[in-house]
Amino acid sequence: MSVPAHGDFAQAAVMLRALTAATHATPVHLPAGVPDAEAAEARLAGGVPALFGEPLLDWEGLRRGVAAVAEALAGTEAAAAATLVRERLDSPGASLDGGLLCRAAVEGAWDAAEAAAVPLGVDPDALVTMLDWATRPALRAAAAALAPLLAGARWSRGHCPACGALPTLSVVRGKERERRLHCGRCGTGWAFARVRCPSCGGSDHERMGYLHTAGEAEHRRAEVCDGCGGYVKCVALLDDPDTDRLLQLDLETTALDFLALERGYTRGGRLDSVP
Repeated sequence: MSVPAHGDFAQAAVMLRALTAATHATPVHLPAGVPDAEAAEARLAGGVPALFGEPLLDWEGLRRGVAAVAEALAGTEAAAAATLVRERLDSPGASLDGGLLCRAAVEGAWDAAEAAAVPLGVDPDALVTMLDWATRPALRAAAAALAPLLAGARWSRGHCPACGALPTLSVVRGKERERRLHCGRCGTGWAFARVRCPSCGGSDHERMGYLHTAGEAEHRRAEVCDGCGGYVKCVALLDDPDTDRLLQLDLETTALDFLALERGYTRGGRLDSVP
């Protein structure tokens, strides 16, 4: 979800509850042999997210997911845009490559999805949101199937080892203050160095800092990097959050997004600064 504007939190919370409910209610039927654990292990060893290239959804499966999301958003301010996306995907133009759109949705290749919005005649942000949430049930089921492999992987990158998404939150947990990054798309969490930028991998503490609201420095803050201009929100918890709680915390800490964005930082940093 995009960062809601000041005053839009109530509507954002309504939409989050609707989208979360749709994610839980959507049946998942992964093809036999998917995900392929051996292929996923090879991808991880090569620095490629485990689920890239896995045929998690075909065109019909993606359309069913979009339909479920559209139904969940009925009655919200996003209902009209969601309905239009559903209708256009149910009767796409001849120039639309359904297979390409499925791969883009699974891998989070949102530039390709935004380009598809033009021939479909829909809002690019609405299409990306619909495809993102329509794909999450399959991503989460596939990531859960690979959980032992992902837990044992030596993954030191700042994007998700399962689906490649940017981390939703950085979580510092327990007395040991262990840091883990968490993905809101597929639900995967992975260990990450305490003093290291997830966006560019920089570890120069003099170029890293944090922003926070009054009295929240030890519990909720935005960790920022002046090397690449990236930031990630960090919360202190006793245990890892489940995916629903993770997304709720992301919404609850939107004030940190405003702090970071107002100072010129972005999630993921500047592309020309990230190796």
